[in-house]
Amino acid sequence: MKLAEERGLTYPSPAGGCLLADPIFAKRMRELLDHDPNAGLNDVELLRWGRHFRLSPESKLVVGRNERENAKIQALALPEDWLIKAVERPGALSLLRTRGEATDEILEKAARITAFYTDGAKERPVTFALRRGGETKTIIASSLSAEEIEALRI
Repeated sequence: MKLAEERGLTYPSPAGGCLLADPIFAKRMRELLDHDPNAGLNDVELLRWGRHFRLSPESKLVVGRNERENAKIQALALPEDWLIKAVERPGALSLLRTRGEATDEILEKAARITAFYTDGAKERPVTFALRRGGETKTIIASSLSAEEIEALRI
């Protein structure tokens, strides 16, 4: 409520179930507005799903936890977003949203975070397909460590 007041936002009176009263959602909302004051409704809706990671001031990754979240994240993808999925293994779907062009370093880091949540990717490198619009890239990546993952988590 304090964040909404500081930003001049109005909202219905909170009663059980208000997302702004949820500590995790509120933390994600604050972090989003700190990095993108012009965030839109799609950005806010995306806060409800998956695990969130800040890769750079311009780049954020959202990783699905299960099939339902993977579907929600995919449905919220914008044409300029990268979708990341292991080619031959079950696992998470990730969405990389960046202002401007994603560097190769950011794309690799996004694939390595996705690898952490992909079956068997902690043992050996996995091939990931990265898709944006009609563009496709392939990256072979091994997982980041749990410590590296936690350092990037929102």
